[in-house]
Amino acid sequence: AAAGAEALTPHDCGLLLAALRVFVGALREFPELVEEHVAVVAPALVGFTQWLLPVYEAAAVGAGDDVGGAAAGGEEVDYDSDGEAMGVSTLAMEALVSLSQMGGTARRAYRRVAKEACGAITEAAVGYMALTAAQLETWEDDPLSFVAEEDDDSLNTSVRHCAEDLIVELADAVETATLEGVVA
Repeated sequence: AAAGAEALTPHDCGLLLAALRVFVGALREFPELVEEHVAVVAPALVGFTQWLLPVYEAAAVGAGDDVGGAAAGGEEVDYDSDGEAMGVSTLAMEALVSLSQMGGTARRAYRRVAKEACGAITEAAVGYMALTAAQLETWEDDPLSFVAEEDDDSLNTSVRHCAEDLIVELADAVETATLEGVVA
């Protein structure tokens, strides 16, 4: 696991979630003011998603996770005063959504960062697309049910779907040649 990851508590996740949500809110409401900071924040956020990946894998993928960060397995989850989950899965979703939101709002600045970090972003996003234990069990029990759940828009608040959205945003932000270089 990542250095310091074993000490990541739901309270820590809650603080990090609040910081990410403030940034995304500012980006959404004041894009022209925040865009100049994307060149600094985006690489740090890419690094954070890379750091968080083994923590997420240990807490959620092998243990059971998923929708909304509510763990069915070993992930320690707490809830804030609004009833929102504060756990590693929720933090991973928010980090992935934050990266996607930058692409949709701060297009010019994000494009530069995305081209430079395309491989790192793609690698992290693909890592977050791993099936959780609960998803794997659903797949093994009833593949048609799994596919139906994956296609159901009302259930699209999972880490897997946030990672998928990030890859779509990344593909939109960078040139095809850049993505071909990552795939090759």
